[in-house]
Amino acid sequence: MNKPLSKRQKAVLSQLAARAWRLFGDSWGIPSAEDFRHSCVQRACSKPGLTACTQQDYVPLYNHLARLLGLRPIEDNTPHSPEEALIWTIRDRMRHWDIPAPYVAAIIHSKFSIAYGNLDSLLARLPASSLRQLLYTLEARARSKAQRTSAQLGLDSPVEVHSSPSTLPPTRLAQWRGDILAKNPSTR
Repeated sequence: MNKPLSKRQKAVLSQLAARAWRLFGDSWGIPSAEDFRHSCVQRACSKPGLTACTQQDYVPLYNHLARLLGLRPIEDNTPHSPEEALIWTIRDRMRHWDIPAPYVAAIIHSKFSIAYGNLDSLLARLPASSLRQLLYTLEARARSKAQRTSAQLGLDSPVEVHSSPSTLPPTRLAQWRGDILAKNPSTR
């Protein structure tokens, strides 16, 4: 997460800082919009300027400027650690495959010998390697259930259609799982 701010993010923050300077610059005794922006960056994220800011600094800095202008703050939903990113992915896969939370909690209990509890607390106690293993287990069980169900109903095996080659798994794994590339991928 050490990527610098994009040009668009810098533009948004600069515009907000300029609007705030027009409102408060004289009363705070700051002579220019640039100096005002630098002082806001220093207050919000302890950096000398926008060029030193990273992606993690965007939301706190935006919210600082929004608070000055009386605008609504934005939520920071970005995962800040590999564990948070894996937990988000596990929750996303649970929604995608309709896997209930008690089932995942039971898997965690049996695989990792962790006492039963709230799914959030169970996931928080697992290290990244165990979270990755849990993710693979959930994917495998969900695919297996989908294949069993389609076989019972006499349907073709379900395939996962990918809109971009970058999202396809390696070739042999894609063939084994039945993943395919969409015929007319949407261009974005």
